[in-house]
Formats: sequence, structure tokens, C-alpha cells
Amino acid sequence: MNWKRPLALSTAALTLGTALAACGNPTAAAPDPTPTPAAEVQSLSTTGSTVKAPKYVFLFIGDGMSYPQIQSTSDFLGALNDADYRQAQPSLDDNGGAILDGPEYLNFMNFEAAGSAVTYDSNSFAPDSASTATSISTGYKTYSGSINVDETGTISYETIAEQLHAQKGYSVGVITSVNLNHATPAAFYAHQASRNDYYDIGLELIDSGFEYFAGGGLLKPTGAEGDQADLYALAEKAGYHVVKTQAEAEQVTGGPVVIIDEHLADSDAMAYEIDRTDDMWALADYVEKGIEVLSQDKDGFFMMCEGGKIDWACHANDAASTIHDTQALADAVQVAIDFAKEHADETLILVTGDHETGGLTIGFQAARYAMELLELDFSADEDVVCIAENDACGVDAIQVLLGCSVGKGNLLFHLRGKQAFSFYNRKTGKAVRLVLRPTPAEYQTKEERFRYLQDAAPASLFDVKPAVLSLPKKARLFQSLPCDGCGEVTAEHLLRLENGKKLCLDCFRAYNRFDV
Repeated sequence: MNWKRPLALSTAALTLGTALAACGNPTAAAPDPTPTPAAEVQSLSTTGSTVKAPKYVFLFIGDGMSYPQIQSTSDFLGALNDADYRQAQPSLDDNGGAILDGPEYLNFMNFEAAGSAVTYDSNSFAPDSASTATSISTGYKTYSGSINVDETGTISYETIAEQLHAQKGYSVGVITSVNLNHATPAAFYAHQASRNDYYDIGLELIDSGFEYFAGGGLLKPTGAEGDQADLYALAEKAGYHVVKTQAEAEQVTGGPVVIIDEHLADSDAMAYEIDRTDDMWALADYVEKGIEVLSQDKDGFFMMCEGGKIDWACHANDAASTIHDTQALADAVQVAIDFAKEHADETLILVTGDHETGGLTIGFQAARYAMELLELDFSADEDVVCIAENDACGVDAIQVLLGCSVGKGNLLFHLRGKQAFSFYNRKTGKAVRLVLRPTPAEYQTKEERFRYLQDAAPASLFDVKPAVLSLPKKARLFQSLPCDGCGEVTAEHLLRLENGKKLCLDCFRAYNRFDV
């Protein structure tokens, strides 16, 4: 079994069963404050619906996936498969006879029902995967970083997967391209106040009794200090067949089973789709194997599949990897679509994102801290000034949060290759320079470093120093004059005189007799 992506993704329309609402009955009575519902919730056993419930339920979550990721992937596929457009290499001046056919929409964009969701949680308008997956799996909102518990961390919520497993006898599968005890997959079987309690989450994975787990490896399988019983050994003892090679995975016919990708990459996650070779299983392969294992249950099954590395690619500001991993998720959806063609009246396929991700963490935290220290607000004019000592993607967050831009003249660069930002408040005359501190040594992987940067208080991330650069003058308007060489209009302060002619910097021939 080896998934080969078709050149054009199928867009077959499906007749799907009734939508299955996420349910969130707490396992104990909730104290004040009462839990915050994300949706109207009720027990599966008391729905009172006369509409036939689906027997086979697929839930696909693109971690960090929203309109930008979906549209960029569709645009990429549209250009990739547009032969005349690619061959002509059209420009604004000459289209070369090419006509752009437009985007090639992903398979799930053609489903008969579509909608959008607003993502926020109990303490943030920019929630993380733990709280958003909690909302998806239980119907309740909670704090960022928490998995299936209320805001006090003392009340657990039963997940849709747990309810289907216990109440309906469904087999359950959990698949992810990242770690099986990561936030999103954990939100279907675990209940922890902190998403970082990987070992305890792993113990809950074993205790869940779910029939099929597949994808990336377990983080910290012997505990944070490496002194705990190995999670893989505990899983074997509990009756799971733990498989770590593709050859073994090929032979799997039933559960309970934990299949770990043979070709683990960074942080023991699956490789980015762009780095996957033909001999390596794709996300779609694990969905195909999951159907083989779970469909043996005559009661039905529930399968959650996460494209987790969409999020990681976005955090890395890696557009190419983002597009390819979004494609990989669509390929996995295609396996479910093909299954549904044979079980159209019994199958429900849901595809969603949990939040949108961009690679702006450092700049975001710096802007937040500056707003606190200098009592800053969004700058409609030039009241707020930022001098950045790098040209990395974090500068984008500063533009968005503080309204600093090159065009307005209140975003300037003093390039020194440092994660350092000087902020100025023209109204108060106050200024501060924020310098990013080194990440503590215990955060070794890229994902751990990102979580540290995202979750830490800004005051713990930056050294606060006096701004050494003087507050720049307000932007000045200059007269524009035509260059006597090329004729292009140029700001007068960037013109040079040569033999009585006013020349732009491109036409001007600098003279220095000391250069040898």
C-alpha cells in the first residue's frame, strides 16, 4: 500500500448522513463558574432524532488550516495543472496567449454542505490546538493549553469519541501526522489541564481502549525526566500491538493497534509531505489501513485524522510545505470519499480546521509587551514607531498589531540580525528596546521552542533596555523629478548630479579615485 497523489484531485459529490453534533456531558457536576459551552450539547442516547444516524464517521482536522491555506493550495494546483499558462510564463506586459483557468478546488470544497466557524477560547481570540480541539470533541470551550477540562482544570468533559465508543459500541481510530499524544489527537481521548503533560496523556491513550492509533510517535515516552515506564511497553502490556515498521503495518488486519510511522522526522513526527518519498506511507495510507481495521466492527466506527504539520509549516513560515501538507490532508479525505461511495447512506465526512496559523510569534509577543510598557494603541498615523533590527516574519505581526508600516514612515530597519525591536510613543516621548532572550535549554525541539515562545509571558521573553537610537523624524514628503538618464520619476533626495544632469542612483556612475 502506497498512496500516489493523482494529478487532479477528485471532486465527487457525496450523499452524506445527518451531521453529528459534538457532545460534551461532564463526568461530574460542574462548580461555579459554570462550563462555557461552544455548542448546544446533549447525550447521544437522548437526541430524539428520527433521522438515521451515520454508521461511519470521518472527522478530518487540518491543524492551522483556514482559508489562506486552502486557497493557496487550490491556486497552486490550478497553476500546476494549467499547461498553457505554465508554458507561456505570462507577465503583466505579455500574457503569451495564456489564459489562467483559475484555482483547482480541493475535494472537500465541493461537499454539499459548507460553513465557517469563529475560533476563540476562554482566554484568547487566538486559541491553540488544545482548546479548539476540546471545542470540536466536546462542545465546550476552555483555556488555551487545556484538553477536555473546564477552566478550573478540575472537571473533565466526555468526548464524542468516548461517547460513541461507550454508548454506541463504535470502534474508534485516531490518526495524526504529528505526535499521537499531541494536543489535537489527545483531545479525543485525554483530559489534562496542560497539553504538555505528554506522559500522562500517553497513559490515557492506553486506557482509552480505542482500537486504532496511527501516525507520529509518542513524545517523552519515558516521562519528562526519562525515569518512567516506557509507554510503548505499557501499551503492549495493555493488549495493543505496537507496530513500528511499514512491513509490519502492511500485515495488520485488526486492533487494538498502535502504528508508528517508520520514517519519523523532527520531534518524532511524520515527515513533511514535501519531503516524503514514494516508499514512505502518506497520511492517506494510514486512513486506508484504519478503514481496514475499524470496518470489522459491525456497529460502525469513528475516525479522527489530523493533518498536523500544516500548522508546523505555517509556524515555520514555509509556504511550500504548507501547501503540500494541505494536499496530503485532501488525499486522506479522498480515501474516505472513495469509502463513502460504497456506503453513501451511512457515511458522514466532516472536514474542518481548528484555527489559522501564521509564523508571527516573536513579533506578536514583542508588540504585546510594547503595548503594555508604553501604553500603545494601533497607530493610525505615526504616533507609534518601531525600529526592527531584523527583517524576519515577526515584523509582520508588529505591522498588524501596531499599525507600523514602511509606507507611513513609522517602521524602520536597523539591520543587525538581532531579534530586537525599539518602540517609541510620540505622544508621551517614552521609548523602549526589547531584546529576545535565548530559549532555555530544556526546550530542544522546534515544536517545544515554539510552544515556549507562544505560551510564556512577554516579560519573561524579552530583556527591557533603553532605546539607543534616537526617535526618527516624521516621514518627509519630497518633490519627484524625472531622471535625465532613464526618464523615470525619482524622489529628489535620491537624485545625483553628473555632468550637469540629474540622475537616479541606477543611472549615476559613482566616482572614487581611491578605489583600486
